[in-house]
Amino acid sequence: MYNFGLSNDQEQRARDLHSRAVVVDGLTFKDGIGLDYPKDLERMRSGGISAVNYTVAHFPHGFLSALKEIERDKKRILVNDDLCLATSVDDIHKAKKEGKIAIVLGFQDTKPIEDDVSHLMTFSDLGVRIVQLTYNSQNLVGVGCCERSYGGLSYFGIEVVEEMNSLGIVVDLSHCCDETTMDAIEASDDPVLFSHSSVRALCNAYGRNKTDEQIKALAERGGVMGICTFAPLVKKDPITHVVERATVEDVMDHIDYVARLVGPDYVGFGTDMVGKALD
Repeated sequence: MYNFGLSNDQEQRARDLHSRAVVVDGLTFKDGIGLDYPKDLERMRSGGISAVNYTVAHFPHGFLSALKEIERDKKRILVNDDLCLATSVDDIHKAKKEGKIAIVLGFQDTKPIEDDVSHLMTFSDLGVRIVQLTYNSQNLVGVGCCERSYGGLSYFGIEVVEEMNSLGIVVDLSHCCDETTMDAIEASDDPVLFSHSSVRALCNAYGRNKTDEQIKALAERGGVMGICTFAPLVKKDPITHVVERATVEDVMDHIDYVARLVGPDYVGFGTDMVGKALD
């Protein structure tokens, strides 16, 4: 366990607070909840995780293949005594009381809806509650963070955001380029999410890490930013951009930066961790 240099009283207070808190991981990727790799579940339990945004479908999936992924993973979640499916905040609090980990189904890309906004209702009915508008590349909705050129939401993208608002699906902008990020914040009537991004002022990773302007716009709409623990988003040499070894303090620097910029209510964690990559 990491040594934070706390006194015995401070450490006990921190442990008590952590045990009572509802701790949400803003994003866990495929195979990150112990379905195929049991050590992930052990790590989540030891870390006191109460709920996770679980990527059930992403950029390789169209409508039909996403349906298959949802069906497969829902069945596996529902037969696991340590997990439960969460489609509401009440479900997360219920899981906390029962000592389970609540799984919130999410997408990392809107490619599964293809060119039909009505598909969002189907996914909502199946329990999907978070959808990231783009992954790294451009799609019908907007532009991701790794394209040759950048731009904002398409007209179709605006329609998608409006439908997500009406269905209660959270708009996630973690992999969106700057223009798409700002367009979506403006287009959404509901709070939006940076589920797993960090601060660009501390680590210059275009698109994946967010600017002060974007963080302020997010907070003004009541959104939350999950600080990512993925090393390339935490610490780079500011001149060469070579990824450097990141520490717990480096991650905490990103949290502290956002808390000072917009307040502690708008910052959390989004680890983006896949357990089997750690061993």
